[in-house]
Amino acid sequence: MDLYVFQGIKRITRGWKSKGLRKAVFWGYWFFFLLFILSFVFAVYLRFSSDVATTFIKWLINGFLTLFVTQLVFILVLFAEDIYRIIAGGIRFFKRQKTTGTTKEPLLPERRKFVSQIALVLAGIPFASFLYGMVKGKYDYTVHRHTLYFDDLPEAFDGFTITQISDVHSGSFDDKEAVRRGIEMVQAQNSDLFVFTGDLVNDLASEIVPYMDIFSQLKAPYGQYSILGNHDYGMYHDWPSEEARLENIDRLKEHHAQMDYRLLLDENVTIEKDG
Repeated sequence: MDLYVFQGIKRITRGWKSKGLRKAVFWGYWFFFLLFILSFVFAVYLRFSSDVATTFIKWLINGFLTLFVTQLVFILVLFAEDIYRIIAGGIRFFKRQKTTGTTKEPLLPERRKFVSQIALVLAGIPFASFLYGMVKGKYDYTVHRHTLYFDDLPEAFDGFTITQISDVHSGSFDDKEAVRRGIEMVQAQNSDLFVFTGDLVNDLASEIVPYMDIFSQLKAPYGQYSILGNHDYGMYHDWPSEEARLENIDRLKEHHAQMDYRLLLDENVTIEKDG
C-alpha cells in the first residue's frame, strides 16, 4: 500500500521546480512510514507480551487504523485510473498489431496529475476525521432524547424521565476534566432515574478508580442502577488464572457500590411512584 500511494505522490510532485524539495518529500515519506511500521510492530509486541494497553500503544494502534483507511481511499482512486490505463493500453496494443508503422508512444497512458490530486484530497477526509476523533471527538458528548409510549403506562409515570449512559470504557480516558464535563451534562438532564448499561472498564477494575469521584456525582430521585458488560467480565484480558478474573469482577462490583450504583445481577427491581 505504501508503494502504491508513493506512485501517486511522485506524480503530484513531478512538476515541481525544486529537485531538492521533491527528494525531501520522497525521503520524508519513506522515513516516516518505515519508522511508523517498526513502531507499530513494537507496540503490538508490547500489547501482547504485557497485556497492557499504554497510551503509547493506543496512539499507535489508532494511528495505524487512520493511515490504513487514508491510504485505502487514496489507492481506490488510483486503482480506478489504473483500470482505465490498462484498457487504454490494451486498445493501443491491438492497434499496433494492425499497423506496420512504429510509434514511441508508451503502451500505458501516463498517470494524470489531477487524478492523484483528487486522491489526495479525498484521502484527507478520513484522515482529518480520524484525527479529530482521537484528539477531540471521543469527548464530544451528545444528548439523544427519545420519547417512549406505552398503552399500559400508569398515569403517575407520564413524563417520567430516564437517563442512560453506556460503554464509557474508562481505561481509554486521558482527560479527567473532559470526563467531568460529560457527567455534568448527564446531571443537567435532572432525570427521575439513572441507568448505566455496561462496560465501565476496558479490562481492569482499577481503570475506573481515578474517575469514581466524578461518576459518584450521578444521582437521581428514583435511584442509580447498573449492569455489567462483556468487558466488565474481563473477556479480553490474559488473566493468570480464572480466580484472578473473578477477583477483578468482585472489585468492580465493589466500585459500583462505592459509586452508589445498584448493580443488578440477574434480577429486577420494581419502581414505585405515587402508589
